[in-house]
Amino acid sequence: MTRKLLALALALGAGGYARGQGIVRFANDSTSGINAPFYDADGVTRLAGSTFRAALYWGPFDSPSEVWSQAGPGSAFVNNGFWISGDRMLPVPGGLSVWLQVRFWDSQNGTYAYYEQAEANGAKVGISKPILVVLNPPPTVTPMTGLQSASVVPTITLSRGMPGIVTDSSTVANGTQLTNLCGTRVGLNRWFRLTSPYAGETLVTTTGSSIDTVMSAYTGSIISPSSLTLLTCNDDGGAGVPESEVRFAVEANKLYLLCVAGKNGATGTIRLNHTLLTNLAIRRSDLGRIELSWPADASNFVAEANSQFPPDWRSITNTPVAVGSRNIVERDCSDRHELFRLRLRN
Repeated sequence: MTRKLLALALALGAGGYARGQGIVRFANDSTSGINAPFYDADGVTRLAGSTFRAALYWGPFDSPSEVWSQAGPGSAFVNNGFWISGDRMLPVPGGLSVWLQVRFWDSQNGTYAYYEQAEANGAKVGISKPILVVLNPPPTVTPMTGLQSASVVPTITLSRGMPGIVTDSSTVANGTQLTNLCGTRVGLNRWFRLTSPYAGETLVTTTGSSIDTVMSAYTGSIISPSSLTLLTCNDDGGAGVPESEVRFAVEANKLYLLCVAGKNGATGTIRLNHTLLTNLAIRRSDLGRIELSWPADASNFVAEANSQFPPDWRSITNTPVAVGSRNIVERDCSDRHELFRLRLRN
C-alpha cells in the first residue's frame, strides 16, 4: 500500500504545495526545536562556512536504510554547526511515516554539488543517524524531531614505516550504525576511511584503546548496510587480547572503510595504529645465490645482513634494481649463513 501511494502523481493545490504532500522543516537549530550541531572529523570543531553543504534524504518507513531519495537542494553551513534552514516537500501524503537522514559534505567551493560526488572523490563527508517521523498534514510542517549531531568521517592515508596513530573520543555518529560486528553486539560505530598511494597490505590495530573493541573493514559507502562489502573483521587480536587487529590487501588510491565500536556497547577512546606493511621476500635464485626483494616504493628502508653471533647488522652495499613494483638484490651466500632484515632509515 505504501509503495503504491508513493508512486501516485499528486496534483498541485493552493499555495504551490501538492495536495496532501508532506512538508519537512529541514533544520538542526533551536529555532525549530532541534539542537543538533554537526562537526568536523574531530567531533569537536563545528562545521562553518559556505563550502560545506547538507541535504535531506528520505526513505519509505518499510525500507529504512535501502531506498533513499534527496529532497530539495543542499544548504550551506553558515555558523557554528548549523545549516541554513528551509522547508522540503516530500512526495508522500501527510499522516504517513518516513525515514529521514541528513548527508553533508565539503563541496570544495562548489566543485561537488551533491553528496555522492564528494564521497566518490574522497572529499569530507558524513551522515546522520536516520530518524522515523510521521508527516503532518499540510500546510503544517514536520520538524526533524529526534535528529542527533553527526560528524565528518576521518580519512587516514597509509604509509610505510613506523605505524601512524589516530585517536578518537567522539560520541557522535558519522556513518551507518551497525548493531553488531563479527557477530558481536556493539555500541556507537565510529567510521574511518583509509587510502594508500601504493598497493600492498595494511595492518590496523586498536592497541592502546581504553575499551574492548570490535573492528571490520569494508569497501562501499557509509550510507547503508546494503552498500557495504565486508573484507575482514576481528573481535580480539588473540587469546585474552581485547584489542582488535585486521590485515587486508589495498589497491593504490582506492578508498576503504573501517568501522570500530565498543564491544557490548562500551564507550571510550579508540586508538588506531595503522601502517602499510613492508615485507622482505627471500628466495634462492641459483646455486649459491639468493634474491632479496621488497616494495620499490619503500625508499625509506635499507636492507641489512649479518652472519655473526651476537648479531652485527651491516647494510647491503649492492644497489637494488627496480623490477616492476619490487626492488631486487642478488647476493652470493655459498660460503656462509646469513640473516637478513629491512631497517627503517633514521
